[in-house]
Amino acid sequence: MTAREDPDSLAWKVDLGAERPGKRWLVFTVALAAGLVGIVLFHQVVLGLIGCLAILLSTAEMFLPIHYRVDKSGASARVGLSKTAIDWASVRRVDIGTHGVKLSPLAKADHRLDPFRGVTLRFSGNRDEVIDLVERYRAEAAQEDATSDPRAVEAVARDGTSAPE
Repeated sequence: MTAREDPDSLAWKVDLGAERPGKRWLVFTVALAAGLVGIVLFHQVVLGLIGCLAILLSTAEMFLPIHYRVDKSGASARVGLSKTAIDWASVRRVDIGTHGVKLSPLAKADHRLDPFRGVTLRFSGNRDEVIDLVERYRAEAAQEDATSDPRAVEAVARDGTSAPE
């Protein structure tokens, strides 16, 4: 589902659990099993509940829709109460894949923290729209960096990227 309030922003949602109901049930079953193991091994209902809740909360994407937004201020992904966002000036790398695009504040993908940093925008039949907006706002942010930082003017002129780290 894609909502376009204005041509400068894009909002949509992806429901991973609805796309893969079998996987949703598997995660739910594993969470219940972990809770049961906690109760049996430790003889504490509280510990079983903690184990079950830890799994369910860490896999919330399977049970709640993910709401995405791309606009002039940046990109964001929201699942339940958790929101991950990045502004365009912080984006150092864009990785485009078959299922989505990763906006990372790290210049190199081989950094050990790379999987935990940035925002991943999953496509929902809107691949071209998302990539077009990301490229447009990335270019605008690079242009703004170039006009405010003399070192960035050289970097943009040299290789078409944003300011050096």
